[in-house]
Amino acid sequence: MIASLPFIPQQTSSRAHAAPAATTTARPRLIVVGFDEIVVNKYLPTIRSAIEEGRLDSYAVIDLASQRQIIEARLAAAAHRPHAVAYVPDAAAFDPALQQRAIDEAVRAVSDRGRPVMMYIATEVRAHLPYLQYCAENAIAALVEKPVLAPLESGTFAPADITGHMRSLADRFGGSGCSVMTLSRYHRIYNDRFVTGIRDRMHRWQTPLTSLHLRAAGGVWNTQTEFASRTDHPYRYGYGMLMHGAYHYIDLAMQVLALNADLLPEARLALDVTAYSVGPADQHRRVTGPHAAAIGDRGPRLPAHPDGGHYGETDVTAVFRLYDSDTHHTITLGTLAFEQTTPSIRTWPRLPEGLYNKNGRTSAVDVEAQIGPLYSAHVHCYDVPSGEDADRIDAFARLTERANAALIPDESYVESEDFSGVFHSDSNRALMERWLAGIETRSSLASHALPMRVTEALCLAAASPGTSLTVTDFAPERRATRLLACRRADAKLVAP
Repeated sequence: MIASLPFIPQQTSSRAHAAPAATTTARPRLIVVGFDEIVVNKYLPTIRSAIEEGRLDSYAVIDLASQRQIIEARLAAAAHRPHAVAYVPDAAAFDPALQQRAIDEAVRAVSDRGRPVMMYIATEVRAHLPYLQYCAENAIAALVEKPVLAPLESGTFAPADITGHMRSLADRFGGSGCSVMTLSRYHRIYNDRFVTGIRDRMHRWQTPLTSLHLRAAGGVWNTQTEFASRTDHPYRYGYGMLMHGAYHYIDLAMQVLALNADLLPEARLALDVTAYSVGPADQHRRVTGPHAAAIGDRGPRLPAHPDGGHYGETDVTAVFRLYDSDTHHTITLGTLAFEQTTPSIRTWPRLPEGLYNKNGRTSAVDVEAQIGPLYSAHVHCYDVPSGEDADRIDAFARLTERANAALIPDESYVESEDFSGVFHSDSNRALMERWLAGIETRSSLASHALPMRVTEALCLAAASPGTSLTVTDFAPERRATRLLACRRADAKLVAP
């Protein structure tokens, strides 16, 4: 019975938990749902600064009861303690019949009457949706980790439901009630240099993007048993790479492709995509025995799925074309590759406690966009391990631009710029700082409708190799905005 669910609020400060008188000027409390290593290492200093600067009153934590011992150990070591903690019974975490009551009781346990709350949703992705629905229903400002959601049906990933849930949430939140945490919205290279440079030239030359090729290598090395057992970045629920790190770069790719919708507002664009994938069942054929044995992967090839379902993917490669659906003329061709079976620094057989980079992950990204015979921009960004500490990883990036300088004198044939000390977390912290200050505008829930639709298409295409799926009415919100702007400009030109 719902009424019997035991919620365990834990007071972690000396402040009384009495409700203050309601006031519209009370500083909000931030509720962090899912207190993992990322929150501790990356965001807790930002949260503490917001409290010290008077933008927040305090923060509180909600997590699963099964994680209580781990959470309490993290809190004991944290530089800034939360106002309160509530633990949600695991049985309620993913049961639709119990979720909203469970979330409501946990939120009430860490809140004061009359004090507004904000919610940062940093749980495993399959738990995002019920918390987002709760925030939308109760007018709570939300920040959710990427990807936005991973709907389940009978405990298994149901990618075909993504778009429907996104539309429902967008309607309920309105224009600015929710933001999404991802690295490619405030990134000093990807956004400030790469996307901006392409956009400016497309509009200056009135020429569309003609090709886009992106490859993101994750360097994640799991053993066969870890595919079955992991609950963080899991595979056992039917999703893998596409719902893990790939979303950062799906989002980046769609920001670039959507520039065509800005340039061609009259065109009704569509995206065809075909994908191929491999998964845990393929790994024993792809990673040789002696090397697998070096990290203790000597057991059976892949355990039977614990629930009789299927595991998620490790690597996906897709080809696409963006075209005018009325004329069927192709505008952009390209490829998207998201791979985990790439160089890693893992040497250890068991996932270590207290290490953020448990898999020895080292990432590398290559992305190149071309504006026909006029211009190309290419970013190569990769991790640089330093020493034996797997959590001490620097990053290097190079932006290379090539242009037809003979035809366009203000361009150079080749320009290259190197960047060292690139920390992707800087862009994430910039997003959180703006969200906590109420001025975040680049990563609204509505702006993630397109990358989530494409994520849905990639998941479905990868599950049916060789099948082409179509994302119709590509970037309709960009098209509508641009059409309105063009019509207003035309009206000014003909005005008496």
